[in-house]
Amino acid sequence: MSEDWKKYRDKIIGLGENSSRKSYYPELQDKISELETSKENLLTIINSMSDALFIHDTAGKILLMNNKARHLYQIEEDEIDQVNVSNLICDQDNYNRIHLIWENAIQGESDIFELISVSAKDMEEIPVQVSINSTTWNGEKVLVAVVRDFRERKKYEEELIAAKKKAEENDRLKSAFLANISHEIRTPMNGILGFAELLKQSDLTGEQMENYIQIIETCGFRMLNIINDLMDISKIESGIMTVTLNDLKINEVFDYIYDLFKPEADKKGIRLIKNTDIPIVICTDKEKLIAVLTNLLKNAIKFCHAGSIEFGYTTQEQSILFFVKDTGIGISKEKIEHVFERFIRGDHEMSPKYEGTGLGLSIAKGYVDMLGGEIWVDSELGRGSQFYFTLPLRRK
Repeated sequence: MSEDWKKYRDKIIGLGENSSRKSYYPELQDKISELETSKENLLTIINSMSDALFIHDTAGKILLMNNKARHLYQIEEDEIDQVNVSNLICDQDNYNRIHLIWENAIQGESDIFELISVSAKDMEEIPVQVSINSTTWNGEKVLVAVVRDFRERKKYEEELIAAKKKAEENDRLKSAFLANISHEIRTPMNGILGFAELLKQSDLTGEQMENYIQIIETCGFRMLNIINDLMDISKIESGIMTVTLNDLKINEVFDYIYDLFKPEADKKGIRLIKNTDIPIVICTDKEKLIAVLTNLLKNAIKFCHAGSIEFGYTTQEQSILFFVKDTGIGISKEKIEHVFERFIRGDHEMSPKYEGTGLGLSIAKGYVDMLGGEIWVDSELGRGSQFYFTLPLRRK
């Protein structure tokens, strides 16, 4: 209550500071007390609202705002007269639209709309929903705006949209994966069945029989690799894959990997380079380390048609850094962040041009994570790829 009003009230009802007489108007005093109580109750209700509330004129001058509005827009109580509602609207286009809504509301057309507003101090953008109506305030038409903070809802909506896109992408990848797995299984199976049927012929030479058996054997190994990949990724995701730690001579592992892939690299005319650091013994899971290196080398040879592939390791203070670098087709920026996810293949699409289930890099990441390391890739489309992973430098 303002001091002027108090003095005026006291003068009317005879309750001035120096007055020694009782009020000549006890009924008026009771009415004033009732009005003051009603006003306090109304302010209590307004300030208890979970949404911000403004009462302002058509020029945007704020006549009343509740505690939620002051908190939302960072306005102190003594600053209300310094802030116009237009200061809380994000840009001029929005202000022009809102001003038209105000004019319609004065004519009795209530409205609900969304708006990007800004706080008065730090100009933080605040997405809000506004419900606006008109009423009478001291004999003049004014606007009552109830403002709901939509930041959490917008964040939730964005998360839902992102989740929907991811789900759709996963569905697409799963469909492509199933089609690819079907192709991967049928191809060696047709080879096995077809050449097994040819072996039934009685007029085959020894050389032909040996050739057919070799093809059947190759198809069998390919089938076995597919099944192993599916089993491995299933065990990793279900958490039943175990780790067996033992002392391991890293150089012996690299000699084995080099001898394993050298013939395949020579066949494609690719130079295979082994680059190792000082001999070192670490405590890790031998089979899983070999599986990670094998998957990375397989990919490198698959997607490299000329040039070289270099693999090796360097010791660091607390870890050992492994790398596989190739001069192959590379990976696009759009796909590189998803390359370790399930069903993603290095050729970016599930094309039949390259064999494989698209699970190799997912398995490699799963094993590296289990061994306490990290794995990442640097690549550029048409300029090759460099895969890196670390393992803790544990020793027994």
